[in-house]
Amino acid sequence: MRAIFISLAVVSTLAGCGTVRLADSAQSAAIKAKGPSPDLGHIFVCRNGMLGAAIRPTIELDGTPIAVIGKGTYSFTEVAPGSHTLVAKTPEHNSKLQFDIAAGEQKYFQTWVSMGVFVGWGIIDNFPPAEGKKCVSESDLVEPETTVKTATK
Repeated sequence: MRAIFISLAVVSTLAGCGTVRLADSAQSAAIKAKGPSPDLGHIFVCRNGMLGAAIRPTIELDGTPIAVIGKGTYSFTEVAPGSHTLVAKTPEHNSKLQFDIAAGEQKYFQTWVSMGVFVGWGIIDNFPPAEGKKCVSESDLVEPETTVKTATK
């Protein structure tokens, strides 16, 4: 029985392994320097923690996958003003965060991995602007996701 649990833990952990697709460094620099858009909101999701480095949460915005976030990476998305929902998906857990954003507003969110039963749980949370800007400045932009196989609960 113990061997089965160990095998499941290893397989689940390896399922989260792999690399994320990074955007061009010039594109990342342009986004970091970009000011607010007058008609849209800007969403940054950043990950800088060490725990669960092999786990890469899939980030969804309003039910659509936008990025797979690895350690030391961030995603950027422009959105219409209003209410939105971000989800960090990992094989064992989905973390949801609802928020409102205004035109011209920039919001920062962090994703990190906490302990799970077999695999770490991806968590999404608000990031204070100063900390969010610092995280983004030290991270690499990931390519936006258009077709991602998302983890399910």
